[in-house]
Amino acid sequence: MPVPFATVLCSPLQRARRTAELAGFGDRLALDGDLVEWNYGAYEGLTTVEIQARVPGWLVFRDGCPDGESPG
Repeated sequence: MPVPFATVLCSPLQRARRTAELAGFGDRLALDGDLVEWNYGAYEGLTTVEIQARVPGWLVFRDGCPDGESPG
């Protein structure tokens, strides 16, 4: 049985918002900056395969993201 939610907290990053929308919570989203996961910067919205097509062998935890987070 579905559980009703009045509010669904979500990271403001694109992929988190899109996932929440696909799950049917788009009308109840409350964006919360404290929920931001890894900042992909210029890679936001790209899959690992798409990034690796541009940067062969890329790994987020080793290489980081331009205009986003670094492993440090």
